[in-house]
Amino acid sequence: MANKIIWVGLTPIIDEIHNSRKEGVLRYSEDVHAYDIAAKEIMAQYNIPCIDMYIFTKNLGTDIYLNHVHFKKEISELQATLIADYLNSV
Repeated sequence: MANKIIWVGLTPIIDEIHNSRKEGVLRYSEDVHAYDIAAKEIMAQYNIPCIDMYIFTKNLGTDIYLNHVHFKKEISELQATLIADYLNSV
């Protein structure tokens, strides 16, 4: 069991890329962003720390996806570094 809970935020999507598959679950950027905000608000109510993966990833640009939701290796490595740096600081 974990000694501490840490919320790692959602990652953004680009509607045109994600929904171009026309199969499976459709997702929309504005919904993902709203869910991320809601999750942060809930975590704040319970004093659960958050790693803001949404803003971090959003700031990396748009040419970051390997496919509709998965990221290129170099982007995944940056995300992993963000998490590792946070965990090493607490």
